[in-house]
Amino acid sequence: MDDKPTQNEPHSPASYLLATVERLKDRPNLRTLSLVSVHAVMAMRLCVLCSHSAQDPSPALAERFQSSLAANHFRLLMTTIGAGWPDNFQVSRPCCVGMTPDEALIASLVQSAADDDRATFTWHSGDLLTEEVRDQIWMRMVSWLGALPNPHFL
Repeated sequence: MDDKPTQNEPHSPASYLLATVERLKDRPNLRTLSLVSVHAVMAMRLCVLCSHSAQDPSPALAERFQSSLAANHFRLLMTTIGAGWPDNFQVSRPCCVGMTPDEALIASLVQSAADDDRATFTWHSGDLLTEEVRDQIWMRMVSWLGALPNPHFL
């Protein structure tokens, strides 16, 4: 009798690996997000690109958000996320519709903040962020959303 786990055993290493591959294969997609969440993800990617090339993302963010104030609030949000995130924040290439797990989480947090749903925001970020960091990110997101000049972003 062979004690080696098979793919069909629900808690075997092989079944866990197969489930992980399936989840990774079906990456969250930008096309499923609200407009404000898409703008947030794309702006994050822009900020990361600019930081790698030592450029200031402010002009491009101001153009994207149609507001210098919103651009400044978004940069503060990114600084807060960067300082409080427990590991390196991962983003996809700007042309990619698939999102990293970090981008998908931020998109969920943005949507929760846009809906003024603090409970859902806390639920999504609960295991990853400390209460202090979660509060700071919530305040920065609400400030950024409030600085957006056009309701079509929401």
